Parts: sequence; C-alpha cells; structure tokens
Amino acid sequence: MGHDFGRPGAPLKSPNAVRSAAFYARMLGWSFSVRDGGDEAALFDPEGGLYAVFQTDPGYKPPPPPDGGDDVPCALCFVPEDLCKAAYFTLLCGGEIVSGDLKGGEIVLRDFDGRLFRLSRHIL
Repeated sequence: MGHDFGRPGAPLKSPNAVRSAAFYARMLGWSFSVRDGGDEAALFDPEGGLYAVFQTDPGYKPPPPPDGGDDVPCALCFVPEDLCKAAYFTLLCGGEIVSGDLKGGEIVLRDFDGRLFRLSRHIL
C-alpha cells in the first residue's frame, strides 16, 4: 500500500515532480512516492510523515534570483545534523549554493528547478 498524499499545504510546482522529489530524497536520505503517472510525487521524512508534495507543471517558472539581501525567501528549509556534510552532499546531488556560509550556520541553495531552499543549524 502506498503513502497517503494528504496535503501539508499547496503542492510545489515543478517541470518534473518525480525528479524534484528524487533530488530531495537522495539529498536527505528520505523516501518519496509517485502517483498519477508521475504528475505528483511526495517527499516523506524518516518517520514516514509527509513533508512536501511536488506537482508537475510544464509551465513552471522558477522564482527570480534573490536580490542579495540577508532574508532570502525559501520554499523549503532543512535542519541537518551536520551542516557541512549536508551542504557538500547537496552539491554532489546537483544543488547550487546561492548565499550564506557554514560559519554563519545557514546556506541557501537552488535545486534543479531553480527553487530556493535552506540548510540551517537552527529551526527557523
């Protein structure tokens, strides 16, 4: 039996929902599930809780690049046990650093879809 896709909020649009969910699942060591022939994919935390739902939208346009300020709006935020290792592995998975530094305890990255996400030492 598959996971329930009860919504945590609005789905995150993507040109390829499966690719997006797979990126975050690989980066975090979590799991994901697919339905509707790949038009939706859900990301689940290690306890099986629904974290995010991605929905394929061929017309998806990434958000504009940040203006360089300190408060960069991000669609997702993760608090890894080891920020340095998580940032390095994220780069290996295909993420791109946008701003922040390891000493400051927070990094903003961009995924394949141009979506910004945050790795932080602290729950925001």
